[in-house]
Amino acid sequence: LTGGVAHDFNNILGTILGYTELSLNLDEADREEFLADYLDEIMRSVDRARDLVAQMLAYTSTKPTEIEPLQLEPLVKSALKLLRPLIPTSIEIRSKLSVGTSNVNVNSTQVEQVIMNLCINARDAMDEKGILEIELFQDQSVDGHCASCQASILGNYVVLSVRDSGAGIDDALMAAMFDPFYTTKEVGKGSGMGLAMTHGIMHTFGGHIQVQSVAGQGATFRLLFPVTGGLVPEAREPVRLGRAPSVEVNRKGKVMVLDDEPSITRYLSKMLQNHGFDVTVSNDPQDAFEKITESSIEIDLLITDYSMPSMTGMELAEKVLSIRPEMPIILMTGYSAHIDGELAMKGGVKGFLKKPMTQEVMLEKVNQLL
Repeated sequence: LTGGVAHDFNNILGTILGYTELSLNLDEADREEFLADYLDEIMRSVDRARDLVAQMLAYTSTKPTEIEPLQLEPLVKSALKLLRPLIPTSIEIRSKLSVGTSNVNVNSTQVEQVIMNLCINARDAMDEKGILEIELFQDQSVDGHCASCQASILGNYVVLSVRDSGAGIDDALMAAMFDPFYTTKEVGKGSGMGLAMTHGIMHTFGGHIQVQSVAGQGATFRLLFPVTGGLVPEAREPVRLGRAPSVEVNRKGKVMVLDDEPSITRYLSKMLQNHGFDVTVSNDPQDAFEKITESSIEIDLLITDYSMPSMTGMELAEKVLSIRPEMPIILMTGYSAHIDGELAMKGGVKGFLKKPMTQEVMLEKVNQLL
């Protein structure tokens, strides 16, 4: 998985690097014609990077499982994008995904996890050469038994099938393959938790697993998701980077921007100044606190990063609020397992933003708090 992420990120960084160099090397006469297009390409790549990071953070989330009615087709497509860099080109991937299958009660991140587990197992079973087939369809008359819990199955299910052209599974292994830490792979090649995790996740969904295998003819794993009558949540348009924010800033104010990364404070300071705000910058939490307590410096709003040396943004917020309880504070974070929006609000913070955020998102929050 790490290799796949590195592959995608290097492609993204290559695009950003390339178009940045092209922009820097433009002749004066060519800037008006080409510069905007080059910057648009850079922004699109940043958008892709942000989406990739969001997927990774969701994949490693340890929060309680949230199950909701969803359609599987887009989830399978998303998983296949993550999977492609992990599968050698000597393995052909074939997918046949039915559109409009019924909704199923699932957690999107866990669906991606089970697909990744099964497909990586299939890759290893084929010894890097063969055909991997992924199929999604609805079967209203499933009949049989579950390979992992042995329960009888009869009814209407959405079926996700993963088939490989490997050597197949020996009958003696069938009974043990869902046991935790049981594996036929060499030391260092796998923990033996993949199928055990798949069993746990599928049964959390109320689903089952069927396995079909013939020696020398590969194996097929069928994930059975019981159909639900629940409504799919209304799709939300993703926030996309744009050339200019559409927020109308109604009020001005004196803002302090704090981040231990100078490039972040330079950007935020310039952006806020462009929209009429008076900005004070700091790259050290203790320095920021001292400036806030100085009577000569007037601050209406504090924007601070969370992860900083010597003091977290939340610790700084608590100190500031102890002497300025009315001060609105925006807390930013790229990623932390120790803070989220709910905890920030309980601590008195008025705004919580995840990096990277667009100008529009930042200006909306600043405008709201001032």
